[in-house]
Amino acid sequence: MAGTRTAHTIWSYTEGLARDARAKDGLPEQLVQRARESTVRNLSHLGEGSLDSASRYRVRSYFRSVIRRLAARSNAPGAREYRLSAMAASVAADLAASGADGERVAREVSAWLEAQQGAA
Repeated sequence: MAGTRTAHTIWSYTEGLARDARAKDGLPEQLVQRARESTVRNLSHLGEGSLDSASRYRVRSYFRSVIRRLAARSNAPGAREYRLSAMAASVAADLAASGADGERVAREVSAWLEAQQGAA
């Protein structure tokens, strides 16, 4: 069965991104809505019509970068956990890029996370 494509405007696409950020990342509503508003405002030149795949990629990337910036400064519930998760993913990617095997990556990321929890 062939999949269906949904045409998204910047409004509907950012609403889906916001919903995922709340549900999957546990980010607070206020932070997510600020990111959505900033994304729509700063990428409004993409127009009100349906976004193509390149525009969706651009919107998603911009939205996630705003989330990272806002979460870096926020003390809201969920923001610290998001920061730790994003940083752990970055550590894991760096280790994997340097040739570390999966076991070493898991061990070092786990140790790093434990150290962060102790510092809290």
